[in-house]
Parts: sequence; structure tokens; C-alpha cells
Amino acid sequence: MTYRAMCKHYGIRPLRNNEENMLTDNEKIIRQCKVDIVDMCLHMRKAIDIMEAMAKEIKEIDDKEYSDTMIEFRRRVREIREAMGDVIVRD
Repeated sequence: MTYRAMCKHYGIRPLRNNEENMLTDNEKIIRQCKVDIVDMCLHMRKAIDIMEAMAKEIKEIDDKEYSDTMIEFRRRVREIREAMGDVIVRD
């Protein structure tokens, strides 16, 4: 991936070497956070796909322990969804 393509991928502005050296600490932190967040979103998207596939493959059987496990799985997925909502929704 070229530098310009990478900048576009992460939503950061392309800089020359001398410009990068002149960034403030806050600007450097923000740029690094943007890169980390975009990378984590990619990983979360993959994890969501895996969770969805797992849910679709779950057997529908009459087993108390199995249903309790499913209730816990659903609870944890709901927690993740709520946490994501906390990040997205701003007052």
C-alpha cells in the first residue's frame, strides 16, 4: 500500500517528512489513535462475522446447560452492542 493510499485508508492527511517532525504531541496522538481505531474496527467486523456464523450454526436442542450457554452468549453480544452505541451516540 502506498503512503497516500494508507493515509486515505486511515483518514489522515499525507505529510512530508519535515511536516511529520513538526507535529505537536497532540497531533501525533490523534493520528495514532485514528490508525489504531480503524485497525480495531476491521478486527471487530471480522469478529462480528464469526459470532453471526456461530449463532447460525447453533443446534436447537432440548438441553438446559446448552440453553444457559446461549443466554450467556446473547447477553455478551448485547453488551458489545451497547458499548458500541456508547461510542457512536454523542450528546
